[in-house]
Amino acid sequence: MIVVTLVIMIVFGSEQLCLVQPKQLFIMKKASSLFNILILLLFCVSCSKDDDAPITIPTTPDDSFFEAKINGVEYKAKGNQAVAFRDSNYLSISSLIPDGRSFYLYLGTIPSTSTFSYPVPDFSYLLEMRYAEDSTVFFVNTCFSNTGELKITSITENEVSGTFFFTAKKSGDCLSAKNITEGSFKLKINQN
Repeated sequence: MIVVTLVIMIVFGSEQLCLVQPKQLFIMKKASSLFNILILLLFCVSCSKDDDAPITIPTTPDDSFFEAKINGVEYKAKGNQAVAFRDSNYLSISSLIPDGRSFYLYLGTIPSTSTFSYPVPDFSYLLEMRYAEDSTVFFVNTCFSNTGELKITSITENEVSGTFFFTAKKSGDCLSAKNITEGSFKLKINQN
């Protein structure tokens, strides 16, 4: 406060100090405090040298793909539009392309090169296959008449490839079917 008074006296002369009313002086104090806080915050959040580092987005190699036909219409995902995750008890594959369509394939067993079909015989493994467009999801396990197959043709620690097909329906609407045909994929595996 003494500094503000001295600045006013130096800049405007001592007679100007008498013209400042107590209420105006209070407002000047608050404004000065707010200004100092803003300056302090500006210095605290200013850019540092680390902010100039380039941002890297992990990508899947160009030879990765996930594709199928939905009622005859092509679906193609490349690069980081499709991913695979694996641990010792499951394999999960998902894909999303910019137009909002997506796939999700889940195999709840120790992944191996084999053919897994739906309906699942004797509950020997868990198989989930679904397709979505916009906010509508079509499941393979709806309406009890659906069929499907997921065939793992090759699997290593780092990569999985295979084929699939299935018929999926909306829950509660057994007449609206999506026939998924000519499905195939080759993806790098992310370990969980």
